[in-house]
Amino acid sequence: MKSCLMLCAGLLMLAGCAPLNQESYDTLMSLPPKVNTLEQKLAAIESPAKQAATPGRKQQSAKPKAEALRDRMQRTLAQQDVRVQATDARTVHITMQHHILFPSGSATLRDSGIKFLQKFARVAENLPADARVRIVGHSDNRQLSWQTRQKFKDNMALSKARADAVKAWLIKHSRIPPAILSSEGRGASQPIGNNGTREGRALNRRIEIFVENI
Repeated sequence: MKSCLMLCAGLLMLAGCAPLNQESYDTLMSLPPKVNTLEQKLAAIESPAKQAATPGRKQQSAKPKAEALRDRMQRTLAQQDVRVQATDARTVHITMQHHILFPSGSATLRDSGIKFLQKFARVAENLPADARVRIVGHSDNRQLSWQTRQKFKDNMALSKARADAVKAWLIKHSRIPPAILSSEGRGASQPIGNNGTREGRALNRRIEIFVENI
């Protein structure tokens, strides 16, 4: 490119000093189109490189936030009876069987439950300011034992107490802002298994955490 411009400048200087013959004139006239062509080719080569180097440009192949968080949680929380999935572009849904967090008929976190919540808190502590962490307790439809009914009126009360216990632990022991945490109990109203079988009832006794607006 520079050599072409220098040659063009040299010919122009020559033209000012002496008359041009036909051959020199033709050579001079042919240079601008060649220079333009070279400039276009150079621009085409430089353009992708400039785009890639532009600060703040988002990569088209980047995963949506929910999928990226799901992948981190799957790696961190992976164990039997735990399922992590991205239900939409901004929501991650975690389902845990109740025995991971609580003993039967209890709303007091067991050691394995605390360890699980510690792992969850490490992954979820840098959520966006408008995110929400919704904790939902569920149960099967079997009547509570006599001993359990001394503490909880029914399955709805037990499921709510368990969700509240998870929320209370996260407020006290994690960096997740308390304002984005909520808890609720659904009792036996939303089964995912057949309450007529032992396996189905085990599936229905669960805690769910919805991480939303991420």
